[in-house]
Amino acid sequence: MIKGAFSKFRNQKSKTNKTNMTKSQKLSLFFFDRTRLTAIIWVALIVFGTLSYTTFLKREGFPSVQTPLAFAQGTYLVNDAQKVDNEISKPLSEFLLKQDGVKKVQSQSFDNFYTIVISYNEGVDSETKSVELKRQITEKNVLPANAQTRVEPYKFGFTPRGDNMVLAFYSDKDIPTSELAVKSEEAVKYIQSQNIDLIENISIINPFETATNPATGETQTTQKNFDRYGKKEADNNVFNNSISIGITT
Repeated sequence: MIKGAFSKFRNQKSKTNKTNMTKSQKLSLFFFDRTRLTAIIWVALIVFGTLSYTTFLKREGFPSVQTPLAFAQGTYLVNDAQKVDNEISKPLSEFLLKQDGVKKVQSQSFDNFYTIVISYNEGVDSETKSVELKRQITEKNVLPANAQTRVEPYKFGFTPRGDNMVLAFYSDKDIPTSELAVKSEEAVKYIQSQNIDLIENISIINPFETATNPATGETQTTQKNFDRYGKKEADNNVFNNSISIGITT
């Protein structure tokens, strides 16, 4: 008698509690009381989610990032920074500023080299514009015939050309940079032969450039940059000549 009364009281209390529940609470209780149905729904959601990510969803890589910058750089073998500035950097800067889409330029002149940073207006495609500028420079003979130049858009990465990774190729022995460059090319060819999927492109960042000396008319090869790899051994700092190898993934 007492047991039956208690059961009746519990049922009445349960009905009262359900009446006072919110919609979210009733929904939770619905699934709580139906464990098998809930498990089936969860499995279905997991399977559908997995198929959506692996099969149904169209995935693409990161879009290429366009920057409003480019570099015009090259060699002019005269061993005179002032002459490089007067005969290369100044006339080239003036020409570039007159072109549509060019906002400003900044130049640096050295004994045999020059670099001009080109800033484009917003909305200009740096890849297309750089190709166009290089063509115009050549067609209109803006520079002396013996001057070497290239115009390349700036790319995000560890180097201005957009490498994602840079390796320092060096030797503990004191060998000439020219010999080190040859050995680094051999290393690059070996890595290329391994057909590593993650490597899209690999090449050395050549520290040498070949051009014609306007004074003698002879072809000369000169070193345009100097790389060093440093490490600490015991209490001593050790530096070695190195060649940079750029990798794009």
